[in-house]
Amino acid sequence: MATSQTLNTTADRHEDHAWISVFNKLFDSEYTTLHQLAGWFDIEDSAIWEKYILDIVQGYVKEGSSIFEAGCGCGAVLDPIQKNFKNITIGGVDGSERAIQHLLRHVAINTSKENFLVGFIPDRLSAIKSEQYDVTISHSVFQYMSKENALLSVEEMLRITKPGGVVIIGDICDEEYKEETETIMKQHWGEDYQSKLQAYLYLPKSMWKCYENKCEVLVRNSLVEEYWRRESRYIVYLCKRNQD
Repeated sequence: MATSQTLNTTADRHEDHAWISVFNKLFDSEYTTLHQLAGWFDIEDSAIWEKYILDIVQGYVKEGSSIFEAGCGCGAVLDPIQKNFKNITIGGVDGSERAIQHLLRHVAINTSKENFLVGFIPDRLSAIKSEQYDVTISHSVFQYMSKENALLSVEEMLRITKPGGVVIIGDICDEEYKEETETIMKQHWGEDYQSKLQAYLYLPKSMWKCYENKCEVLVRNSLVEEYWRRESRYIVYLCKRNQD
């Protein structure tokens, strides 16, 4: 078992991460599948989860790709990618040491522990060399951040991605559906949930146009109908242009 002495850890400047405690409690629950341990406990069929993740990365991840996940949790996203693409290299960072330990035991079994860091984004991304990865992913993480830190994270993700590579930001809460999403949040967490947990960040699809000067930008919703959040959340692809 990995310990705090064998993991790459650091103290970061970060926000109130009461959400980390919420997700850590899932490791003591009855859930055993990675995606349910990561919070998608309403998805009982692992095949649907795998279908959803492959829809996000299809055409971008290839055999031999190097992939880094900013906010990798226990490996719920990296695991189906690793199972479906040969000879890939994976790495990641997460604010929960317990999640990283679980990932190292169950997902990154044949990967160097040095590829995984404990810490919060954007700060911890500074430890990654520039232009190191073909694909940099962050999935269902930005809603737990301030807009300032979200934008800083995008810049850091672009920095560590190779020219010709892609930054994929998935499961972004669409500002257009804020009212509907907040209703669901209050039903699940209580009317006063924002007094205990940091409120979600909602981002409009139009904001990503500002990256068109340095990237090819694609914004879309998931094509997997079984993923009920697909209307209120979206995916952004920032395809980093090759250097002249």
